[in-house]
Amino acid sequence: MHTLFSTAESEDATIPCPYVENAVIQLNFRPEGQPTSLKLDVRFVKVFKPFTMSEAAVVELVPGLRPVVEGFLPRQFVVKFSDLRHMRNELPCMRDNARERADAPWTFGFRSFFLSMLRGFQGDHLRRLIWAAEMDHWEEVIGCHHREVAAYRALEPLQGRSIPKFFGTATYVPPQNGMDDALLSTVPCFFMEYVEGASLEEFELVNGPGTDPSGALRLTDEDALRASHAIIEVARSVRNLGVSNNDIAAYNILLRNLDPLDPVMIDFGYAKTDGGARQDVCDVRGLLATLKWSLSSPYRARSETPNPLTGFKFMNNLLEIAPSHREAFFDEIPEELRGIHTWQPARWKLKPSVLRTSDKDQEWGLDEKLVKLIRAPR
Repeated sequence: MHTLFSTAESEDATIPCPYVENAVIQLNFRPEGQPTSLKLDVRFVKVFKPFTMSEAAVVELVPGLRPVVEGFLPRQFVVKFSDLRHMRNELPCMRDNARERADAPWTFGFRSFFLSMLRGFQGDHLRRLIWAAEMDHWEEVIGCHHREVAAYRALEPLQGRSIPKFFGTATYVPPQNGMDDALLSTVPCFFMEYVEGASLEEFELVNGPGTDPSGALRLTDEDALRASHAIIEVARSVRNLGVSNNDIAAYNILLRNLDPLDPVMIDFGYAKTDGGARQDVCDVRGLLATLKWSLSSPYRARSETPNPLTGFKFMNNLLEIAPSHREAFFDEIPEELRGIHTWQPARWKLKPSVLRTSDKDQEWGLDEKLVKLIRAPR
């Protein structure tokens, strides 16, 4: 079938991908903190499903190189490549005008089209528009690489514990089917620790540990609550080191060795290193609530601090008109236990099952005057 980018059947085929199991490629590796680079031959052991902006694989060094990198690299590690040729370009322009590129990696036909435009920016408006969209995609892919490397460096105190260990950067130059351009043909990548474990989305909340006959990972409610505490602590640590992670998702948080108390956060391609964000910890809380692992407490100063004159009147009235919120977080206090007050006592208290989280997460980074205003009893 001929397409916008091909005139023959052979041009419809995708270009060969070098990132396949058992393949061997050569990388130019620069260990973190070292002034010189090393040429390493690595063999692919396991290839992950391509991410939106990268490809990742578990690799091992070919025999004979171990003494060269002793102290730098473990036996197996992860390499994350930023090679747009082997990922889809799902920008709106591509979806609207070049569906074959939005749905698949580069074909031989698209490669020919791209190189012809690279050598001379010419052709009709549609061809120029598509080529510009591919360049925009390239810039975003490379940008994700640089942001992730910067995030790992900023989070160095957490490496090997709350995030994977970062070993250094590398480059890969495809021997064929490249882009015929020195800059574009050099694929940036980096090496990081391979974390044995599973992501949060792979677990099922059930009664009893272990795995069921289908092979699904099981986690008890108690362990899920313990894991939630640990995950929130990791999110706080990342935030406190000035990194804001804009891609918080169940597949980006692992439990190392399936241990509920050993969570690891991964994938910082959309992270910023110019200051942590108050919303990040709140987003983690929301994720855990969506997964039904835990329900973090709402802003506790409002629900547990009485007004000197009216007591809990404001909070009681608020919960009266918000039954879904009330039923999710609160239990009603029996009237005989509310005490005798000249003001209105609290009618509800936080459920025992609610994860007690700190108000400081929601106040983090706010102006002190605003915090006082928020805390002020109603």
